[in-house]
Amino acid sequence: MKFVGLLISLSLIPSLSFALADVSLRNNSTGLLKCELRINDKYIPFARLEPRERKLFPGFKLGSAARCFIHIDERSTTVFTYFTIGSSGEYELLSERVECPTCAEPAKGRLATIVVPPNGQAHFTELK
Repeated sequence: MKFVGLLISLSLIPSLSFALADVSLRNNSTGLLKCELRINDKYIPFARLEPRERKLFPGFKLGSAARCFIHIDERSTTVFTYFTIGSSGEYELLSERVECPTCAEPAKGRLATIVVPPNGQAHFTELK
């Protein structure tokens, strides 16, 4: 836990080009959610939320690049969904079935991690 606290502290270091704000993540899925922040071209774990858990990050550095995924079962996860934490407020994360024309069973689709930022515009990583 000390290591995770240190990583979160590193992401909160003020920068001249970034504003600080209160940001929360809410896991509205039935699986474990894991998120990472991009720091110096590496992704570092910063959040692990149980189903239906919410976590507040006060003084978060806006403009941070993040990626998250959700555990589907003991062997499977959704693919990473990449996004930028660009404003204060709550970021809701959930898993839903989405279209997947390149999947083995296109009609069935796939489960994806959906990010709904404070502006309400849902986002997920599309497979090509």
